[in-house]
Amino acid sequence: MRKKLLIDIVVIILISSIFLLALSWCITKNERIKMESSYLDITISQVVENMENNSNNLEKAHNIFLNDYINRSNFISYFIEEDDNGIIDLDEWNKIIDVTEVRDIYIIDKNGTITQSSKNEAIGINFYNTSTFETFIPLIEGKEKKEYAVIYDGISVIDGMERVYVGIALKDNGILMVDADKEILHEYEQAISVKEIISAVPTRVGERIFAVSKDTGNIMGSSDMSLYDIDNRIILDYVKYVLNNPQIVSINDGKELMLSKEYNDTYVVMSVSMEQIIEYVKSSVIQYIIIIFVICFLIIGFLYVSIKKLIIDDIDNIGAKLNEFCEGKNDIVFNSAKTTEISQLIEKLYKVINALETKNERISSIVSMMGDGFGAYEYYSELNQIYISENLPELIGKSEEEIKKSIKKFFEEENSRIQKSGGVFDEKNEYETYNNKIVKVRRKLYKNAIYAFIEDITEQKERDTRLSTELKRTKEANARDTLTKLYNRKKVEEEVNKFIKSEHTHKGVIILIDLDNFKNVNDMYGHLKGDELLIKFAGILSNHFRDTDIISRIGGDEFIIFINNNVDEEVLVNKIENLLEIIKKELNENFNDVNVSGSIGIAYIDDNINTFEDAYKQADEAMYSAKNQGKDCFFISK
Repeated sequence: MRKKLLIDIVVIILISSIFLLALSWCITKNERIKMESSYLDITISQVVENMENNSNNLEKAHNIFLNDYINRSNFISYFIEEDDNGIIDLDEWNKIIDVTEVRDIYIIDKNGTITQSSKNEAIGINFYNTSTFETFIPLIEGKEKKEYAVIYDGISVIDGMERVYVGIALKDNGILMVDADKEILHEYEQAISVKEIISAVPTRVGERIFAVSKDTGNIMGSSDMSLYDIDNRIILDYVKYVLNNPQIVSINDGKELMLSKEYNDTYVVMSVSMEQIIEYVKSSVIQYIIIIFVICFLIIGFLYVSIKKLIIDDIDNIGAKLNEFCEGKNDIVFNSAKTTEISQLIEKLYKVINALETKNERISSIVSMMGDGFGAYEYYSELNQIYISENLPELIGKSEEEIKKSIKKFFEEENSRIQKSGGVFDEKNEYETYNNKIVKVRRKLYKNAIYAFIEDITEQKERDTRLSTELKRTKEANARDTLTKLYNRKKVEEEVNKFIKSEHTHKGVIILIDLDNFKNVNDMYGHLKGDELLIKFAGILSNHFRDTDIISRIGGDEFIIFINNNVDEEVLVNKIENLLEIIKKELNENFNDVNVSGSIGIAYIDDNINTFEDAYKQADEAMYSAKNQGKDCFFISK
């Protein structure tokens, strides 16, 4: 007891300590992340403010852009001049555009007319007639001192979109002009100012700041060169994810706290490594661990000494006495307790034990009020106590000792099922006792107990059996023809309708038989002989068809056979022809001068048949077709 209590105290304190450490870890980490987020926000805001104040580098960006496209134009000019005939086809234009990464190329002669172009619809446009290209007129006429000209705010005469046009003079007069997207110029403008501002921002270990183009995802400037190796689309996705909202992201096999803000066509981004944040958190939490360890050690010592003196000894005594009670000893006495609370507990335990000792009498009193045919028992496995009503041994034909053994055995066998069902379930079952009685047992099973109520239902079972047999006999009689003992019309109609409503995958068969010249038998020999012939015909049908087929007499000399499975027509024809031979042979033994035969109509039950009446109508029409053909034959309805 002492060892377990000490272990429990240690475990509780350790769990509490772990919880406090985890809580302090989370709080410290969250606070650090908030602090770093605030720092990122302030730093990025300062960078954006610097960008807004920086407008001196526009001319420098334009010069870099212009030099880049002059170099591209010179390359194109060299390529064209090296061509044998000077005529460039569409495939060659496309190759040049792919290599130089310009939008379109135009060759203008000394008269200002576009003579060749990668865009066919531009050929024939004259610069003297188009205000957009006025800037290039001096270059065409050779009046421009420079060997190039540029239009930064041009408008395309083809699609009306904004364009940047760069033109250079050709050796044989005329000029070569290339079309550059204005967005590229914007990137050059942004690149100059952004790169310089980014490079001027001081960063700590684990930090980096960079700028990204909103449209392309290109790095406009960065304090970390490794970012240039990452796919632009991936970087752009991260940047959009953390826009104005600091988030932890995974990048370059590491986690970073990242924040971004918009500035014109650029995202300004700053991040700090989570590894640096975690290192700070670790150093703070280690200090907490040392403090908590010392406090826990002092608390454990104090609690153990106090609990041992006030509680442990009394609890050990109570536990020992309760063990004696669970082993079957009832006259137990508890020692005096040191605390008021434990003394009150002992008084209540005495009341519980005294109440349990009267269980047998109370159960017997309850069942006696319900009559001699009732009994009950209770079993508490943890207390090893079984209480049964006085009449239970006589009710089920076992001794009290045998009953208690059976109850314990049942509980042990059902214990796994009790656990699987969540620790509690109800069940009802019936069985025959050793003294030939039938009893119903209602049980409620718990993890550690069984409550059962037993009722003698012998007379009730016998009465139910008699009623069931009588009901079955009456139902069967109502479905039979009183003369032939075959099924009647109601039965065959019920079976056919049941088949039609079922989800059958095959056809059924209705066979309608009318005995030819039967009226002559009644007239010449009397109705008794007629009844004998009907009974004999019923026997022929019973022998000729299967037990599973529904054979019925629906009135007079009219009979129906219902087959509820698929029958091949050839097999069915053979069977009916055989039946006709049997009818003539066996029914005319005593009535040769009457010539009794059969007219048979056959109908298949398919998707067009919705009720028994539909099937009967088709079979009836087929039967009359057989009669019209001279009787003693059959007809299958198609």
